[in-house]
Amino acid sequence: MKFLKTVIFLLTTINCYSQNSNFRKAILKSDLIIVSTNFTYDTIRSNDFSKEIYLKVNKINRVLKNNLPITLDSLKATVLQDGEDFYSGIYDGSSGDCIEMIDVIEEYKIYYNVFFLKKENDTYIAYLIFKDIPSDQYINYTKQIETLSDIESISNTQQRFEKTLDWFINNGIMPDTDFIDFYKQEGLITNDIQYSDLQYQEALKLFKNGNKALLPMIRNKHFKEIKAHYVQIMEEISKKRDLDYSDFYNFSKSADAVTNDFNNEYESINTIIDDLLTNTCYSDYKKEAIMEHLLKIVKNWKDPNQE
Repeated sequence: MKFLKTVIFLLTTINCYSQNSNFRKAILKSDLIIVSTNFTYDTIRSNDFSKEIYLKVNKINRVLKNNLPITLDSLKATVLQDGEDFYSGIYDGSSGDCIEMIDVIEEYKIYYNVFFLKKENDTYIAYLIFKDIPSDQYINYTKQIETLSDIESISNTQQRFEKTLDWFINNGIMPDTDFIDFYKQEGLITNDIQYSDLQYQEALKLFKNGNKALLPMIRNKHFKEIKAHYVQIMEEISKKRDLDYSDFYNFSKSADAVTNDFNNEYESINTIIDDLLTNTCYSDYKKEAIMEHLLKIVKNWKDPNQE
């Protein structure tokens, strides 16, 4: 059953570089995470309806995580495949942002290959492969892997909770439901996570630097700053002469961010006209009138802490 859970998890990760909580799961479920530039694949067909793919790593350039009692210079692993070992087509997918694997390799740029492996008896299984990762993403992923691997060894529940919560925030990721539900079960979380002032400050800093993933955490705590940020974006867009789809989309998302999707009232008139901004069948002239209306709504939106 443990192996089956690993296969199911694959469905949410194998086709993308995940910047959400699934990446945390991939790290924690791996026995070994390595980097290599010297590797090959071998395909063996056992009959007329199935095949097996093997990964042969001839040289390991760097070990990012190793929970095994051995040190390896090379290895051979079975590669799990969509359509052979699992079927992502019948899976509904996962929430969160996903960065698609790149299709074009640019000359003179450095790329990295990272392999996530599990050891089942005497067999290595490559259940997640990041191929040709650009340097900036590689540095970010390496930091996440190594810092989370340190936390993994903490046995004290309170300390592990605190360190993992810091890890989420420092990496600009909202705590996932598995994390929240487990620590509710352990009694460390009641209704909501109680963040420290330092954690709020770090989240706000990341937000100002362009990371919007932590918005649900800081929206109420720093509402005035959040509102001012998005009102500025909306005003800048509304002053442009030639608007395109991305302008309407960003305007709509800015209104949603301040109003919390108009308090999640999906049948309200403001929600309905907000959705029209990204409707390609609706005229741009009418959309400009909608933008003017929504900007007034957002500017007058009350601080939820004062309601």
